[in-house]
Amino acid sequence: MKIVVDTNCIISALLKNGASRELLLKKRLNLFTPETARKELERHEEYILKKAHLSEASFRLIFNLLFEKMAVIEKAGYAQQLNYAKSLISDPEDAPFLALAMAKGAAIWSEDKHFLEQDEVKVLTTSEMLEL
Repeated sequence: MKIVVDTNCIISALLKNGASRELLLKKRLNLFTPETARKELERHEEYILKKAHLSEASFRLIFNLLFEKMAVIEKAGYAQQLNYAKSLISDPEDAPFLALAMAKGAAIWSEDKHFLEQDEVKVLTTSEMLEL
């Protein structure tokens, strides 16, 4: 199964060694995320460092390990679906994830309720991901 990973799941994996980190690191899943996720996480690095009580070196190590497990897709890989995705969801920052899922024929792994506004793509919670 192809899965597009939302930023909130990656943040959860960075903050603590829990279910999200286990899923990203240990499960053999076909994972994707848009390039915007990496950029967003880098913008929030200071917040994550403080909240997770991580050193910058530890953060970088975990960050790099997580991103080794996901294919980071540039906008060109989902650009054709982006306008349609924007019309389906109220949060414009979520549109790249939705567009990428449509382009890949994938589900979205997220805890974000905005994704439930649409019915084009299946949305899976962390609990549902653990059941896969």
